[in-house]
Amino acid sequence: MRRLILAGTLVRRVIIVIFGILLIPQAIELFSVEDNSKAELKALEQDGPVSVYETNALMHIDRDVFTVNAVYITPKQIVLHYTLHKAEPGGWSFPHSAVKVIGPNGEEPFQHSAGSNGKPWGTEGTLHFDAIKGSYNSLKVKYDLYDRQATVNIPLTQEGEHQ
Repeated sequence: MRRLILAGTLVRRVIIVIFGILLIPQAIELFSVEDNSKAELKALEQDGPVSVYETNALMHIDRDVFTVNAVYITPKQIVLHYTLHKAEPGGWSFPHSAVKVIGPNGEEPFQHSAGSNGKPWGTEGTLHFDAIKGSYNSLKVKYDLYDRQATVNIPLTQEGEHQ
């Protein structure tokens, strides 16, 4: 009987060690910081010249904070790189379709794709919109979903450039 208990304890400990080893990659991924901006910029260059605007524009949605980190503009599309820091982890999932870009003349380009990665603190992702014709020096980003609304104006100036 004693040997059976010892064998059961040994099997349990081996299983715990195996699952602990299997969890190591998830723990590394949880705390690692990836910078995919170079790969994304390279993919956008297939559309033509890319203008990059580092913005860090904040928009408060209830107690959550939506930040437009960067705007990429090509002849074919406008891409917003964003982060969403949630007040309550887990909470609601971010509805990409609620975000709209508004041009200087009120035009609203069609959002044709979006992607995001869940993080312990919220979400990080990109929103892809059709390009707006002509030249412009600012965009408005609007969040509109039922009774939750927020807007932020984003000036499009390169570093060192003044309006």
